[in-house]
Amino acid sequence: MISAEHGRRISTFAMSNFTLGVPLVGILASVLLLGNRLSMLFAAGLCLVFSGMVLAAVAAARKR
Repeated sequence: MISAEHGRRISTFAMSNFTLGVPLVGILASVLLLGNRLSMLFAAGLCLVFSGMVLAAVAAARKR
């Protein structure tokens, strides 16, 4: 419900980036709070997802 309401107020691009960030926050929280370990391959994948989010945000900022 909250996601749908805020999704109407922000751009589609911003909403898609926020949606991509949800698993990152969950995984980082499980590592920090629960002591789970990440494999190097999984950590590399997380870095690629985060890098994609940053590159997309930079490209959108330059477009404006």
